[in-house]
Amino acid sequence: MKTFINLFFLLPLINSQGVSDCFLPTGKPGICAPLGQCTHLTDLIGNLQKPLPRDVSLLLRESFFCNNQGQGITVCCPGDGLTVKTKVEGENRGECGLQDGMSAECVSYLQCSPFVQLMANLRKPLPSSSPRLIQSSYLCGVDTVGEEPLPKVCCPSQAIKKPEPEVTATTLTPPTTTDRFANYPGRSLLANSASCGISLSSEKRIVGGQNADLGQYPWLVNLGYRQNGGSNNLFKCGGTLIGKRHVITAAHCVTQLPKGFDLSVVRVGEYDLSMDVDCDSDNFCSPPPQDMQVEEVYSHESYGKPASFQNDIAIIKLKKEVEINDFVSPICLPYTHDKEDYLSKRINTDNGELELQIEVAGWGATNKVGRDPANILQFLDVNI
Repeated sequence: MKTFINLFFLLPLINSQGVSDCFLPTGKPGICAPLGQCTHLTDLIGNLQKPLPRDVSLLLRESFFCNNQGQGITVCCPGDGLTVKTKVEGENRGECGLQDGMSAECVSYLQCSPFVQLMANLRKPLPSSSPRLIQSSYLCGVDTVGEEPLPKVCCPSQAIKKPEPEVTATTLTPPTTTDRFANYPGRSLLANSASCGISLSSEKRIVGGQNADLGQYPWLVNLGYRQNGGSNNLFKCGGTLIGKRHVITAAHCVTQLPKGFDLSVVRVGEYDLSMDVDCDSDNFCSPPPQDMQVEEVYSHESYGKPASFQNDIAIIKLKKEVEINDFVSPICLPYTHDKEDYLSKRINTDNGELELQIEVAGWGATNKVGRDPANILQFLDVNI
């Protein structure tokens, strides 16, 4: 989403008073205002990794977007989240609910898949405004069932995850329309949707092929090769960790390799290939990277057909599980994105469009002719 600055933001931050004309999901009163004036929400959206999962986009729209036809994108904003902080006059609705009268219920946050995805997609550290917005807009109680109390959130009724029946080796429950892979026999080998996709990156997002932050992409791995039986690993390709023992990569990185080259190792938790220990400017250091041995490689059976490099995808199975830490973590997989249009670069809303960008990252070439590979992990924002 692009952020524009206008003279309104040069006004002093003064306290004002206004009458509520909308409600937050928790039922607290809010004020319908242009998106650019709701700093809490723009901070939250700006800190989300792109592209946004479809369920997260829907959750944000249904939670905040006011139905003000012809007025651009307007959102229901808490008074302290406005550029000019406002004391909102109005009574608490007293129950969960979304915009346009859509129903919501107060449930354990683990039952609300879009909320879990929202939290997993947030970059760390969070802007100071985000916890306040989440508390005022979503937190509605505490679930005391079980050993540890869990926060409860206002969740769209249609998105509430019902308890799944136990799966045995001989009986599989029918797949759901929201996640048709939920009961797939190999699902347990892949990333856990509640804990995947979380990075330690800071707020700064610099466009133009810049150094990533330490821990920003903990799911990226390096593929190392030995040439003509040599003893040194040459890191020439990359991949993405999708489970504790599985990596997804390009088929051309693991099959039909140049003569004399053999895949020798998968390195996880790397940042700077030229350093034994990776540290940032504050002397915050990551554990040493983990070099994992390869057990099996599965390339797409139609790789290179009907034309060169088509179906260019492969899976690497490691000999043992990686050790998960703040710098090694699987990415989330798009289990519920069957109908997602990845070619579109905007989120369509009733009141306008939000432009989206995605990030590409890796240790690849740093110039247009494909040379000068980077030692430090790089990233770049591009249009979808």
